[in-house]
Formats: sequence, C-alpha cells, structure tokens
Amino acid sequence: MLGPQHYPLLLRYLDGIDLCLALQLLRPTPATETTLTQSLGALMDAATQRREELPRFNIDHLNAALAAQGDNLQADIRIDTRPHSAHFEANVSQSDFGLVLEYQNLSDSRFNWIAAYLMQAKRLFPAKSGEYDLTSGFDSANTEQHQRLRDLVGELGEEVVKYIFYCPPVSGFTANAEAAIRTFHNFAFGEMIFDYALGLALRDAVRDKPGVNAGMWLSGTDIPPQDTFSFHQSAFTRVHPFSWFVLSHFQSRSPLRHQIRDFGGALNIDSGGGNASVSRARGVIDGDPTACRALIDALGERARRAGLDTEKVKPLPASSVTITIRAGSEADRRYS
Repeated sequence: MLGPQHYPLLLRYLDGIDLCLALQLLRPTPATETTLTQSLGALMDAATQRREELPRFNIDHLNAALAAQGDNLQADIRIDTRPHSAHFEANVSQSDFGLVLEYQNLSDSRFNWIAAYLMQAKRLFPAKSGEYDLTSGFDSANTEQHQRLRDLVGELGEEVVKYIFYCPPVSGFTANAEAAIRTFHNFAFGEMIFDYALGLALRDAVRDKPGVNAGMWLSGTDIPPQDTFSFHQSAFTRVHPFSWFVLSHFQSRSPLRHQIRDFGGALNIDSGGGNASVSRARGVIDGDPTACRALIDALGERARRAGLDTEKVKPLPASSVTITIRAGSEADRRYS
C-alpha cells in the first residue's frame, strides 16, 4: 500500500481541492449542491486544473512529487459523466455522484483492490445573519428525503451510501463559531491514537497548520444532518474530512489491521472479486441498465409501501469520480 512518505503529498493535494470548493460557499451568492458537485468534478479534472491553475498543487505537481520518492507510485483522477438512457432520466440526481477508489499494484496484483460508493450531497446554508455560525443548518434536508436515503441503504448496504457535506472552510465561520468548532475538534483529537503511518501524517498536518480547515466532510447516513453545532460536536467520531476518508483506504489490510483506523464508517472494498456490494454499486455508478433498473424497481416498491411519491426516486448519479493509485512496474510483475 502507501508508505508514510506518500500520505502528506496526497493529503496536500486533496486538501487543496477541498479549499477551492469550500471557498465557493463564501461567495455573495453561495453555490447550490448541484453546482458544487459539478465544481468538485471540474477541480479534480487534470485538464481543468492546468487551464485554471487550481488547485495550486495540482495532479502534475502531485505525480512529480510522488515520482521523486523513487518507488513508481502514480495517481490518476478520472471524471465521467454518465449518459443514462431516456428510460432513467427521471431517476438521475444532478447533485450526487459516484466515487470509485482503486489501488493497482503492477508488480503483484494480489494487492489490488477497488472501492465504490454513492455520495449523497448536502450543503450548509448561512444563518439568518448571512454568516456561517453554529446555527447554520443543512436546510435542504428533510425527513422524507432522509427516508429515501435509508431505503437506498436498505438495498445497497450501509457501507455503500455516504453523505458528503459541502461547508465553508472552518476559517470561514464567524470568529466565535470557529473557536467553538476548533474546541470540538481538539476534544476529539485528544482521544485519538495516531500510532500508524496514515495517523502520523494526519497528526503532523493537524499540528503544523494548526488544526483542520476542511470544508468537505463525510459520514454514514444513519443520522440526518442538522446544524453546525451538532455536526462539529461529532467531528472525527461520526463525521470526517473527505480527504481523511479517501486516504484511509490506502492503508495496509494486513492481519495487523487492528492497529489502523478507518474514517467515514464501514468501507466498501473488494480485493478478490467476491464483494457483491462493490459490484452492484459499480453497476449503478457505471450506468449498467440491468443494475439501474433493479435498483429503481426495488426503491419504487419501498416508496409505494411507505406511501411516498415514486416520481421522486432519484438514486442514479449523473457523474462519477475515480481516483486510482498505481504502484510498481509491469516489468517486475510476478503474479497475475
């Protein structure tokens, strides 16, 4: 997997994308969830990064820094827009996206794995004052919508579906709110054990900045989002920075796994081709007609039983983000 020298570089790259996106919520007219999801895709697109020079540490800088380590590690980000057939257009959500993470060891394929998720986007809204404070809430969330999300979890599994929250950077809140948020974070950090490769990199990042300035956060879907106060009270226990969630996949999955920590709840990883939840999630993300139809029909039946409007069933992501880390060289391949 990754060594301790790799994590700071990947964290710098992902945090740079996070900051560019989070700052959009501080504009006079904050971006919508759909716009933010589209912007996230653009920020991760290599051609867009080169053209717009954002983030400052882009994919080319990342790969140059990884190459300097001398161990044939390379990152690749791919953005795909899924042209679902006309039969499924009414079931596509423009604000949500599929996330695929891959590790490819070109020397020894026994270490390869893939993970797949459906990301349900929610953005934080300013308070009545027009600023972001502890009362700012995820106003687009409602009980019926949350029930639909839980139905999706019932079909695909708790580990497949995640909330992704778009918030301003912590430094973008009012001074009093920022102080309270950092106090919540410090309590959580004081109870965390960082004695493993990724943990040490995260500890150093928190110590050197200081603190975490993340705007993109991620959690499971068991508890619906509320306001800034309750959200950051659960930071680093139930809610985690998006960058931490991504990097937690690239830890060693050895028998010593009890010494590491995953972020963002249960992970949906397949390293041997036998995880049905990964293959089903990939089918939906990739727009496979059979997988999409099966999911829509199952969710429609759940909605009818609950007396909900089946026309509002929108489980299909309009786009996907694939993050691939490749290690080694095919010239040294020993196992296929």
